[in-house]
Amino acid sequence: MASKIQFGVFELDRDAAELQKQAVLIRLQEQPIPGSIGESRLRLETQHMKQHLAKTLSVLSPLAVLITATACGQGGAASPPPPLPISVAVSPKLVPAQTGTTLQFTANVSNSTNTNVTWEVNGKPGGDSASGTISATGLYSAPAAVIDPPTVSVIAVSQADNSKSDTATVGITPNVPTRDVWFAPDFASADFPNLFTPPDQWTTARSRVKVFKFYAVQVNSSFVPCPDWLCGTTRLPQLVNVQAFSQLKAWGVDIGIEAGAVKPENCSGDPLVNVAVDAVQNVQANGGIVRFIAMDEPFIGGQLTANGQNCNFTMQQSAAQTAHFVETLQGKFIYTVIGDIEPYPYFSVAQLEAWISLLHSLGVQLAFFHLDVDPALVASTGADLAGDLQALNAFCQAQKIPFGVLLNSLTTTSDQMYYSDAIQFTQRVKSAIGKPQASIFQSFDCATGTCNTPINLPENDPNIFSHTRLINDALAILNQ
Repeated sequence: MASKIQFGVFELDRDAAELQKQAVLIRLQEQPIPGSIGESRLRLETQHMKQHLAKTLSVLSPLAVLITATACGQGGAASPPPPLPISVAVSPKLVPAQTGTTLQFTANVSNSTNTNVTWEVNGKPGGDSASGTISATGLYSAPAAVIDPPTVSVIAVSQADNSKSDTATVGITPNVPTRDVWFAPDFASADFPNLFTPPDQWTTARSRVKVFKFYAVQVNSSFVPCPDWLCGTTRLPQLVNVQAFSQLKAWGVDIGIEAGAVKPENCSGDPLVNVAVDAVQNVQANGGIVRFIAMDEPFIGGQLTANGQNCNFTMQQSAAQTAHFVETLQGKFIYTVIGDIEPYPYFSVAQLEAWISLLHSLGVQLAFFHLDVDPALVASTGADLAGDLQALNAFCQAQKIPFGVLLNSLTTTSDQMYYSDAIQFTQRVKSAIGKPQASIFQSFDCATGTCNTPINLPENDPNIFSHTRLINDALAILNQ
């Protein structure tokens, strides 16, 4: 078998070259008659063969040093395979980080004896205070405040080959306990748009509100219609027109969305996920960032009957559906935190604690838990409101879940009645547990046939019992 040499895309037959060389030598030994035609031909042929041989040998000679020849069938050694390319793998890949906290990253470098990496945040070695910093060992320190955009890229670059790297995405989440005052006006309150233009009628209350919450049905793309009695004229186009979302961001007020995770009309869950995703995307497409998602009573949602529809879920089924909702939303919006609202005393303290524990066992660590108290049901059932508030507050603290209470009225037909009932309820909460970790001023009072109670503005007219006035006066009670 011929011995062959690979050089780039050329393959030379070394034995053939050797034969050619021998043929030249034989021809050179022939002695034609001097001056004959044969002599001239031989000299010309010899000259051409010498030139060809010189070219052939000029290629073969350096190859003897640079290339290992494979002699097929003659016991030659195979060429070693090319080295594998260096690769970098960062872990974790998609993760939230609360402001002011730390998070450890690791980088696995393959196919190199040099496994060191250089850590970057948003392309800057070591990061900075605005986006967060990272140490040489991969310890990321989140920024002190939420950022826009709400995610950062943590990058590990191979020191052996700086063209090789891997990236993780970090969602910067708010410090939930510091968001202690929430405001959610009634859906169809007539002056809802005036909270944003002009905004000077609630300057004091606005400085105290940390989270402004919209209902998902208000800000969806109309594939879930909101009837007039519920939403009035306050829908996505009107909110966009007054630049509600960008205004809140400019004021430093976080945006929340209340969305259903389990509802009798959507037992499969995915339509509700789609509504929530749509609402978040609509807010963000119009200048805002949704940092909070409050689930609208999924525990009871699996049991209630609405318009003849009922999921007939067990607690385990409702919890599984809720876990699916949370997992899907956090996968899409890693910078949001998700918590739960549940009714009392429809559920006892023991049931609510079992619900929270079950969610935890399914991998759902609630970012907050808000209690929706029905004072009329408390009175009719003789429930121990003070004792139960204390028990739930203690349980949530033990679970490191910020506990909040909705401070509102449910069945009033005037602004003054709403204000009076909410102030009295605030005093009861204060006497039971002091100031809760979150005070939620949220109205969904539709007793008039339209969800428009109370009016929102102004905050400082003693003759008008507005929602923003309620915020200021109730907080004065809680802060005493």
